[in-house]
Formats: sequence, structure tokens, C-alpha cells
Amino acid sequence: MLQLEKIISLDTNSDFYKEWKQDHIYKENYHVRLQWSEERPDGPKLPFKETELISYQDFAKELYKANQDFYPIHQEGMKQVTAGNTEGYIPPTKIKFDVYAPGGEMIKEGIRYDIGDETTPISQMLGLGYRRLNGQSVLASMDEEILSQLENREVNKEISQEANESARLTEEGEGQTPDTRETVAFQSSKQETKTNLLSACRGDPERGTYFGFGDP
Repeated sequence: MLQLEKIISLDTNSDFYKEWKQDHIYKENYHVRLQWSEERPDGPKLPFKETELISYQDFAKELYKANQDFYPIHQEGMKQVTAGNTEGYIPPTKIKFDVYAPGGEMIKEGIRYDIGDETTPISQMLGLGYRRLNGQSVLASMDEEILSQLENREVNKEISQEANESARLTEEGEGQTPDTRETVAFQSSKQETKTNLLSACRGDPERGTYFGFGDP
């Protein structure tokens, strides 16, 4: 299969490649068909076309990333609305999609998802008794892997930001008293603590930690 993909990937824009790719996703992958997606000028956008087949992993990765990035913006907008200021409010982007097993067996039709306002992975949005559905455990495993990668992405970004800030403070602290330099070093030690805390609270859906959020 890798050799075949290498050959036909020479022209990924060809109709032959596109048809082969869709057929491969249909037969080999858990996959999603996007029914529709709202379009808002300032809202999140997914890089998928309506009605095309998308592998579940590719779809969930882009969806969870968009939700994670837009979530704090939407929550801040909600606070502004509560305070009486509606000008800066951007509503979540609503989408609807179907999930299939390899070979086209329907797992769940018409899942609705509000990008920027969700704290639950797709594998837990399959309706009553979702844990008994064929393929649910596979979807849950893929969700866990994807969300773990996104969590590490956020942690690494925060660690990088803190490291840069610590370096700046260290430079500013040169020539200061030993007590001041000890304070700078103590601030940079928060990096390991934050990583451990995030790892400890991971997997608590009521707190939204699947997406790296605090209280929803």
C-alpha cells in the first residue's frame, strides 16, 4: 500500500488520487462525513469540505484543536454579554457530522458540535448507551491519544513562554543581590510543577481537562 501511495501521490490533485484516497478512507479507517458547518467571519474554520470522507483521527485532531483555541475567546465573550456588552461576542461555530466504522457501517448519525463551547470528546457524544456501540472503544482510544497530544502542545507552549520569561528575569537579575537571584530561580521551577499538576488532573470531563481548560 505504501508503494502504491508513493506512486499516486506524485499528483495529489488528480481525480484518480482523490478517488483512491476516499475509497481507502472508506474501507480502512474509522471516518467522518461532515454534513454542514457554519461559517463566521471571526469564528473557527475546519479545513474540510462538506460531504467528503475524512479519517476520524484527522477530523478529531483539527476539531479539538479549533475548540481548544476558540474556547477561551468564547468564554470571555460570554462574560462580556453577562456584563451587558454584546459587541465583542462571537458565538461558537456549529457543525453536524456522521461517524462511520471501516467499510461504511454507521456508528452515529447527526452529531452536533459547537466549536468553542464543548468539553466532551466525540466518543462520549454518541447518545444514550454509547459505551455499548460497536467501535466506541476504538474512538475513545483515538480521542485519548489526540487530546493527550494537544495537552502536551499547550503545556509545551506555556513552558516555553515561562522559560523565555525566566531567561529575561535572569538577565535583569544579573548584578542584583543573591536573595533576588534566588527568587528568579524559584519562578522558573514552576515549569515542572505545572506539568505534574496538569498530568494529575487529566481525564476529568466535568472540569473540561480533556481540552486543557479550567472550569467550563
